[in-house]
Amino acid sequence: MVKIGEVWDRTVEVLNGRAAMLTSIALLLLFLPTVARDGASLMFAGDSGAVIVNGVIGIALFVLMIWGTLALTAVASDPAADRAHALRIGGAALPSTIVTVIVLMAAGAILFAPGFYLLARSGFDFTAAVSNLPQTKLVPGRFGAFGLYAIVYSIFMIWVCARLALLYP
Repeated sequence: MVKIGEVWDRTVEVLNGRAAMLTSIALLLLFLPTVARDGASLMFAGDSGAVIVNGVIGIALFVLMIWGTLALTAVASDPAADRAHALRIGGAALPSTIVTVIVLMAAGAILFAPGFYLLARSGFDFTAAVSNLPQTKLVPGRFGAFGLYAIVYSIFMIWVCARLALLYP
């Protein structure tokens, strides 16, 4: 059985003397990509032709952030790991992690497809929603079915995410 005191002691042990290494990895591969992604979003805001460029930049920066997460996990898992070794371990685990993320995202989208069907059958006007116009043709009973599906889907996805929380490590 895991005791919180042991977990805390292990956490303090990892952080002692390694804070500078953890901070440098986090700044380089978590913080800076987030700032760059947000900067690119602001730079290309309103430019409909730059949607693809912004998407490619976002995906590339997301991959960097996954690499950073894997490297931080390597540092926390192996007390002997230095920065270069952690980055190598993260890089080695990156391809399988990306494939896993893609499969999980596709599965989540496929599982939500019935929700889109129920939403469309309820009279939901997607064009009006994009234009921020009121929904005038909603059928309450059918929209309620979508609501129930969305609740069940959300509970299921929270359960799945909790089960897969340690996927990266």
